[in-house]
Amino acid sequence: MSDISFRGMTFLFNIIDFIYFIYPYIGRRISKFGIKEGMTVVDYGCGPGRYTVKFAELVGENGKVYAVDIHELAIEAVKKKISMNNLSNIEPC
Repeated sequence: MSDISFRGMTFLFNIIDFIYFIYPYIGRRISKFGIKEGMTVVDYGCGPGRYTVKFAELVGENGKVYAVDIHELAIEAVKKKISMNNLSNIEPC
C-alpha cells in the first residue's frame, strides 16, 4: 500500500470512528473476543492502531499487545498513540 493510500485509509477510519463515537462499535466488537487482564495479544495488520489501544486497556499493565504491520506509517501511528495515551504495554513491530 502506498503512503498516500495509507493516509487516506487512516483519514477514513478517523471519520468512521468519529461517527461511531456515540455507538462504540470497536469496543462492542472487541468485547466478544474474550480478552482478559494479563493476556498477550498480537494485533496483526494493526494499521493505525484503532484496535491496539483498546486491546492494551483490556490486558492491563500485566498484559502485552504486539502491534504488527508491514507499513512504516502504521508503526509510526501506533507509536504516536502509545505516546499520547502513555501506554507501556504495547510493542510496535
